Amino acid sequence: MDCNIVVESLYEEGAGSFFFRLRRMGHLALCQSCAAQARKLEMADNLMRNAFMPPSPDLSDAVMSMLGVEQSSCLEDEGERVSLRGWVAAGFFLLLSLTSAYFGGDFLKIAAINGISFLVPVGITIGVALIAYAGLFVGAHLELLRKKFGIGDRYA
Repeated sequence: MDCNIVVESLYEEGAGSFFFRLRRMGHLALCQSCAAQARKLEMADNLMRNAFMPPSPDLSDAVMSMLGVEQSSCLEDEGERVSLRGWVAAGFFLLLSLTSAYFGGDFLKIAAINGISFLVPVGITIGVALIAYAGLFVGAHLELLRKKFGIGDRYA
């Protein structure tokens, strides 16, 4: 039997018929080189199956209990809202940061290279960000704005 065939068959689990495996065992008993290769492969297989990664502890109960605590705390915090002062401060900061982008050194260099066509997408992006913020603000304070401006009182 050829050594290359024997070594290749070592890597295939359950390769060949009963007689082929019997001939392979005979070859491994007589050929020291193939026997050494088989021992190395068996040691690597044992290492991978047993000692390579120690079993990890079961953390599913701990994780599930933490999720339950987090979910109950989220339900308790649901009534808390951002104050009107916080919304105004965030809006002012957003407006200031978006408009100050025009005055940055890198922005002016890029604008000088690309010309006026570069300013249009930047302006559109700033407008979209401000409109999104305004929409979130109105959605979060709809009841307050309705009462303040007297909207919807006629139909109530």
